[in-house]
Amino acid sequence: MGCGVRITHWQTALMARAQALLGTAFEYGQTDCPMVCLFMHDAMTGKNEAEVHRGNWTDRATGLAYVKRTGNGLEAVLRRLGGVDIKKGFQQPGDFILTIGPDGWVRGHVCLGASTISADRERGIALYDTQSILTLPEHTHIILRIT
Repeated sequence: MGCGVRITHWQTALMARAQALLGTAFEYGQTDCPMVCLFMHDAMTGKNEAEVHRGNWTDRATGLAYVKRTGNGLEAVLRRLGGVDIKKGFQQPGDFILTIGPDGWVRGHVCLGASTISADRERGIALYDTQSILTLPEHTHIILRIT
């Protein structure tokens, strides 16, 4: 696919966007984990994919309805944007780590190296230890790289 080709200085853009987002309060459809992933994608590619999806859900129920109605789940969107599978342990900065819990809920993280950036209701947009994310018990992990 390759439609998400990274810009020349994507590493700098990735880290600058992460720094700008850290500490932002969680809000469904605005600053939740799918939106964080899309913001980081846009920083690396120069695209504006986040704005296509921003504001289309306001809670978990409307988020699930949006995915069902449009087929725009985070994994599907990232694959459409050129995401290819990477084996666990081979992740690197800029890769998307999706964790799928026992309840089927998908949570998105973006690898920054030893840390990932994501969002949750309690912490807002924050950093998480990459190895802790990759070893969550009873979770399936999908790692995608935009090529």
